[in-house]
Amino acid sequence: MLRYFREIGLIIYFAEKGLKENIIINVQWFVDAFKNIITDPTHAEPFCERVREWDIFMNTGRISDQTLAKIWGDNASYITQKDIIIPYMEKLGILATARTDEADRNEIGAIKTRTIYYIPSINKTDFTKKYREITENVNKTPILAFSFKTYIPHFFFFRLVALCFSTWEPLRDDLLFKNIAFYKEKGGDLYIAIAVNKTSIQLQVFTPDDTIQLQNDKTKQIRSKIEGMMKDITSTFHRQVLYEVGYTCKDIYITEEDEDFFLSERTVAELTTNKRICPHHVPPTKHEKHDIVRDDLLYYWYMGTE
Repeated sequence: MLRYFREIGLIIYFAEKGLKENIIINVQWFVDAFKNIITDPTHAEPFCERVREWDIFMNTGRISDQTLAKIWGDNASYITQKDIIIPYMEKLGILATARTDEADRNEIGAIKTRTIYYIPSINKTDFTKKYREITENVNKTPILAFSFKTYIPHFFFFRLVALCFSTWEPLRDDLLFKNIAFYKEKGGDLYIAIAVNKTSIQLQVFTPDDTIQLQNDKTKQIRSKIEGMMKDITSTFHRQVLYEVGYTCKDIYITEEDEDFFLSERTVAELTTNKRICPHHVPPTKHEKHDIVRDDLLYYWYMGTE
């Protein structure tokens, strides 16, 4: 019954540990909790003395627990139910708990903590060329692309970026941008990039330097986790969300548009020879003729059987 009511939009409910104990029966109340963070026209007045912090939030999507409490300060139900609202927002990919810092000691000597949340849809920070060196001159996989057929992928990208916080750590606080986010394995040597362009969500795994070799068993595990998140995101949004998994046939940089470079994984896997001319770029096209190597594209990502 709870699943049915959730599917028709009457309640918000997930049968998972940490969530199943609570049911949100007023969906609009929950929606307003998020809407108040980003659209409340009264924000200017209470933040006059903290303009810099507010500007940081509106440019980077990072917001402190204290600032969030100020925004919700006029609504006691949000403050008292914050421990329920935040986990649901995390589950839905609305926000992520980016980190919890130890702040200064208070008057009696106890250490205070300062929690920072990250809301990807707010981030306006551009990924500039100076950051490209992160994935240059290192061992890296081909780009795995989830090409969307019926929707612009940015909405799903924001939710995916937030959900990734539950599995991996951000590579650095300043490496979260409006169209790409970088993560790292907990206790491992692999870095993970999740990006978006007009048509695709892109995944690439790389190493900190060129001396550490990538392992395809780990990259396939990463793919499996991302696909699980994508399934959750798209199934809770609409049944008609369609996307196809594949690769970029040329060595374009992650975040670049891949409309003319997408090769479906099915097409690559069905090639009868390991090397052939790219079918997209046989002259006369505006792109130069080049080869695609089946094994190079499939080695790190392909989950099928040979």
